[in-house]
Amino acid sequence: MFGINVFKYILKIPTLIFIIGFVVLNRQETTLYISPIADPLALPLWIMGLILFGIGFIAGALLLWLNSWPVRKELRAAKKDLKKSEEAYEELQNDIHDSAIDKLDDE
Repeated sequence: MFGINVFKYILKIPTLIFIIGFVVLNRQETTLYISPIADPLALPLWIMGLILFGIGFIAGALLLWLNSWPVRKELRAAKKDLKKSEEAYEELQNDIHDSAIDKLDDE
């Protein structure tokens, strides 16, 4: 567990430093033309960068989630099979126990 937490901080600290540096170094305004009809939107460059970073993060998370769907489906099926096997095992154990008790009663 300790190694995972250290690895998380190794990733988080440089990312945080990069984001802070990006915000400090890109304070000039830029114009975003959303459509030819609407007025252009003037935003600081760092806001636009963070918005694009967020869109990329969400798109990557969505793609990862969609690509893991077959694995999750297979895992659900395996859990269902395991549960059925455990129920069958318990039923067999009960049958063995009952037959052993019946055998003792017959003697």
